[in-house]
Amino acid sequence: MRDSTRLQPPRGFATASRHSEMKETLRLHLFFSVLATAAIVLFLCVQGAGEGTLPLPPKIKEGQEPHPVIARAGFDRTGHYSTQSINWQRKVAWKTDTMGLRGFSHALLFNRKVYYVDGLGLRVYSADDGTHLWTWNPKERMNEYSHVVIDPLIYNETIFLSLWSPNNYTALVALDANDGQILWQYKSDIVGDAQSPVIYKNDIIFSRGSYVISMDMETKKERWRFNAQESVWNLTLYKDTLLFGTNKSTTGMYAIDASNGKKKWNGSKNGVSLYYVPVSAGRMFIGEFTGVNAVDIETGGLVWSQNGVGYAMTEFAIDNDTVYGGSLKGLFALDKATGAIRWINKALIDAGPPSIAGNVLYVASHHKITAVNKKTGRVIGSVKGLGFYSFDASITIYANRIFVPGGKPSDFKLYCIE
Repeated sequence: MRDSTRLQPPRGFATASRHSEMKETLRLHLFFSVLATAAIVLFLCVQGAGEGTLPLPPKIKEGQEPHPVIARAGFDRTGHYSTQSINWQRKVAWKTDTMGLRGFSHALLFNRKVYYVDGLGLRVYSADDGTHLWTWNPKERMNEYSHVVIDPLIYNETIFLSLWSPNNYTALVALDANDGQILWQYKSDIVGDAQSPVIYKNDIIFSRGSYVISMDMETKKERWRFNAQESVWNLTLYKDTLLFGTNKSTTGMYAIDASNGKKKWNGSKNGVSLYYVPVSAGRMFIGEFTGVNAVDIETGGLVWSQNGVGYAMTEFAIDNDTVYGGSLKGLFALDKATGAIRWINKALIDAGPPSIAGNVLYVASHHKITAVNKKTGRVIGSVKGLGFYSFDASITIYANRIFVPGGKPSDFKLYCIE
């Protein structure tokens, strides 16, 4: 991946005795510098032409566990993408045609394909140019009136989808990531909401209604189920602990043992989140009406609380020492250890969930994508005129490009920014 350093004209020119000779020398050097730069770019393009415009992910070595592809860059949901800052041209590389219902999913990238859930089903596009490859929905493929409204999980060439239905229809389906063919499906006696699954060892864990269910991926049999009494919201996995909130604030957050489904603790005194809860260094970070709380994962105890940023209403991003998020006061950065405010950019009051690449934060704010210096909070640049609904428009970063859903409900698209 190229860095953001631009080629500069060579220095140390021989000093001419006359001003006109110096000008001519400068023109010649600049001319050959431009030629050299063009040759390098042409060489790189030719070298990559046989493999497409996006690099393939690294191959998995024999005996190595496949890397899961999941929303917010991993099971810890930190939004921290392991890539350097983007050398972007600030333009739309491509956008899809109008999709179905406005989804609340994140774009997932795998094998140069983009996977996105639009409320009715799963849509798959070429990451290179946005060509629509195939669509999967429960009505056409299984003759079931279910909805796919949450993020898929891609693991070991397989897509796992949790399905929402008011009936006893399929709760979880496994698809071939290449063509969408059904590999297997799991019907449940439980009805209600569904949330994105996670992988724990050889089990896949997902939710349906008020239940969290763990199932052995080889035998396709339940290992355990946990009843939270209220509809379960987004799942976060930290080591052996599964974290989630419910749609009833009085029940608060839950921490359960991922190996057996036993409750470790739950409570509402330190807040509850309807979003993915990011975790780092044994703590989870919860956005509240009053601000941000850091909570110890093992005990559920409050580590610190920061009320100076206002209602923190987006998913957070976390790097080694900082928590980033959006609130009614603007885009903010907090010290991860203490909760102290490092900066607030009040101009980005409508910023969506930030994503990190290198030293830059990327956020979807009103009608634009904005790049922000993560150390200072200053805006680096933006791409305007995209018509985003902010707050839940989360950016995915892959191969020097940004992928983000947005637009009006009647004209909802998936955008690729380069």
